[in-house]
Amino acid sequence: MRKFINLNKSKQEALLKQFPGLQKIIEVEPPDKYTFLAVSVFDHWLSREEARMLLDDVSGAEQKKRNEALYSFSKKLLKETEVINFRMAGKWSHSKPKFRRLTSDDAAFDYFKPAVSETSKRFFNVVIPELGVVFLESWDDTNVMYLLDDSVKPQLEEWAAECGVHCLANGT
Repeated sequence: MRKFINLNKSKQEALLKQFPGLQKIIEVEPPDKYTFLAVSVFDHWLSREEARMLLDDVSGAEQKKRNEALYSFSKKLLKETEVINFRMAGKWSHSKPKFRRLTSDDAAFDYFKPAVSETSKRFFNVVIPELGVVFLESWDDTNVMYLLDDSVKPQLEEWAAECGVHCLANGT
């Protein structure tokens, strides 16, 4: 069964307009119109020494606990908002986002399972139109968000706290 269905042309265009600069975000170039917010199992940015201690040789049980916390937050977003997948299509400078909706709750929950537990799985990339948020799976037990409007930050922080994860801004 398919996990995704492409959105119609008018919805594609509306989302392209709402979320400018997605290619820069995917390429990890800081976009102009967005505010960065990380969602992490850690309550602060790790120093080099902390990273070495907390990220190297993590036990299977500890990694499972971390994955479940991040997965819990993703599931909360799925329950509270409309989440739309995107992927870049086309070659190099001509690529642009293609938006797809998830076909079912089961497909959505499967898509949001942490990729670190499956070596062949790609990281998830989604937009949340009602919040103006780009949400990307990332490394080191931390996912990232780019917010078009800072006013949604308190809601995201509340949901994160409910799920046992933390929101970290740049430099905090």
